[in-house]
Amino acid sequence: HTAGRSMNPIAKAFELIAAVAFLTAGCGKTDKDGVIVKELSSKEAVGHLEQVYRSADQATQQQVKAVIAAEKAQDYERAVMGVMVLQSTSAQASFDQAQALQAMMSSLQREIVDGVDRSDPKALRAAQLLKASASGNR
Repeated sequence: HTAGRSMNPIAKAFELIAAVAFLTAGCGKTDKDGVIVKELSSKEAVGHLEQVYRSADQATQQQVKAVIAAEKAQDYERAVMGVMVLQSTSAQASFDQAQALQAMMSSLQREIVDGVDRSDPKALRAAQLLKASASGNR
């Protein structure tokens, strides 16, 4: 579209769905032999995240709790931002923690795609955040 004109809402939704679908492509979990295994459900991803961060410092545990609360409230934008914060501090994260963050992000991305399909405004905002972060425009 051209500058100054707003994009058709249907075209905008399609663009967001395509961006999130692109971001989630190839996010499958693999076993030690590189074989793709099933994605974790939201509940499994939350449980795994809680488990691997159980012994983390207080501030990190608070961030994990905030991500989980946001996911449960379907506040996708806040949940995605929380995962991004945890990923940005992943230099101190264990391998299991990094995997749990990836599983949580994949789970959130699937929820966002479903929400965008339903025209959920929270999902649309989160999809825009993901699109901006993928293009480096945070």
